[in-house]
Amino acid sequence: MNYLAALSAFRLLVVAMALIGFGPSMVCAADEKLIPIVILEVSPKNALEKKLIVVKRQEHDVDFAKGSSPWTLSPGDRIFIFHEQASLTLYVGNRNEQLITAQDAGKDGYVLQVKPNTVWGNLWAAFRSPNIHVSTASASAKGIDEFKMPADASNLPPPRMAAGERALHFRWVGGKPPYSLTIEHDGVKVSKVENVGTGSVSLPRRNWQPGKYQLSLEDAGTPPTVLEESELTFVEPADIPPMPKDIVEGESREDMRQLLYADWLSKQGKGEWIMEAIQRMVPLAMEGNLAAANWLRQWGGE
Repeated sequence: MNYLAALSAFRLLVVAMALIGFGPSMVCAADEKLIPIVILEVSPKNALEKKLIVVKRQEHDVDFAKGSSPWTLSPGDRIFIFHEQASLTLYVGNRNEQLITAQDAGKDGYVLQVKPNTVWGNLWAAFRSPNIHVSTASASAKGIDEFKMPADASNLPPPRMAAGERALHFRWVGGKPPYSLTIEHDGVKVSKVENVGTGSVSLPRRNWQPGKYQLSLEDAGTPPTVLEESELTFVEPADIPPMPKDIVEGESREDMRQLLYADWLSKQGKGEWIMEAIQRMVPLAMEGNLAAANWLRQWGGE
């Protein structure tokens, strides 16, 4: 499983393995909305790709392979399950999980129905809206054609993250292994890993102090090529936009609450909080939370 994070204005898109939401401005006074349904688990894992499970929306198949946002379903969607051992586990709001089996679907399919909820309907509608900071354009760093990025982060400001004790995990695409990654603070190396054989690396937990850090990524070309030079800014946790009141007070499972907060956070400002949002989501994805993993896909994950 890959977990990607847009790291800098220098077009580095990385996996942050180490959470989403909607502020009051996004909870508009609109007509009553239905809460979308989030796919928590698919069994077997490739059932959607292999068409063992098919979801139809207005008589058209939902194409999950092309989805760049979290896998969510809507009331009215019809689920067909063509294998007796296949199933979907769904989150339908208010802490409820629902298991849909082949027996539930029958030959006519299972039609999803959820009662209206104005506040949470608006929150989830915002969750499903495109993130203006996401670009599907492929980009190269510093003209190096072989160092391709799944998305173009060149228009984003340097990422801002919470200071304190935490691990950092990165993933990139391209270049020639082995790689070395270095992070400096005030000209002093605070973290360095060398002889990295694949395009991913985990930095051990350390106490990141507030301030600006410089990240550099180098490959083993002849001569070695600096693939990336980026600035990271760590801030006091109190400086991060707080979780909106509607998410704090809403009836939801904690992982879904954190998912909403991370999504909201990634859409704040000019994109400077994307890295923090991804850092918060990765632990859930690593624990097998499919909703979190699929939210990460919009940043180039697989």
